[in-house]
Amino acid sequence: MKGIYDYIPDIDLENFKPLDVYDNDVAYRNSPSISNSDLPFLAKSYNHYSGYKNSESKKTKAMDLGTLTHHLMLQPQLFYRKAVMSEYEEFRTNESKAWRDAVLAEKKFILKPDEAKLLNDLRDGLWSKKWIIDNLVTTDKFAIEQDIYFEWSDELPVPSRGKLDYVNYDKGYWIDIKTAAEIDEIDIRNITGRSYNRQATFYNQGLFRLTGKVFTPYFAFVEKHYPYGVKIFKISEDYMERTKPRIEKTLQYYWDCYNGIIEEVGYAEEPIEVQAPEWL
Repeated sequence: MKGIYDYIPDIDLENFKPLDVYDNDVAYRNSPSISNSDLPFLAKSYNHYSGYKNSESKKTKAMDLGTLTHHLMLQPQLFYRKAVMSEYEEFRTNESKAWRDAVLAEKKFILKPDEAKLLNDLRDGLWSKKWIIDNLVTTDKFAIEQDIYFEWSDELPVPSRGKLDYVNYDKGYWIDIKTAAEIDEIDIRNITGRSYNRQATFYNQGLFRLTGKVFTPYFAFVEKHYPYGVKIFKISEDYMERTKPRIEKTLQYYWDCYNGIIEEVGYAEEPIEVQAPEWL
């Protein structure tokens, strides 16, 4: 077996047909199904969720760079099709503005040299890790940056979706790649604080519904500065089992609101009395 990064050859971009199968971010974001990212809003209220879904989400430069980082790490052929190195430091002249507008019209990303260097360093940092080389591999059944759609359960058929960086269907595990400002700060508290346990539980439920198989989730964090170290976490089945009831409580609330079984539960109508804390 080869590492994915070594496996993907140079491709004739003009004749590369399967590329569009993976390049479906717009369809994924516009899907009416529930994603892991929707759950925090639903946990507040149905109205918070509705406001979030109805608002115009504006992509930021950081989001674009995150997308390109994943492409460069996992689908370099897609990265080179989407990214263009800037010919200008700034876009002040009519010539530079015309060049920028022409590139953006093609829906491509413009990278400055320092941004391109950072993305390359992040990629090299990830692929310098032996565990990554041994586990981000090609088998008979694997997928890269794959969208999955599923109903949460037979009892709670909420349409749901997830986006997997890498999933190995043969060996039963998946890997999500993230970047971190300070890798030493990534620990169990950070994993919980950023709800990665919820993401692992949500995605695992989707894979179980699709395959009938319990997968092992891994999170690989790459440091955003030298030496671009990598830290890998495995989420235990026990942790996911403890997380699952909270997800199902939120989804049940959504399902009941959506189907008109209950009315929106907002904040309390009456004033809330605040008692003096014991430590005062």
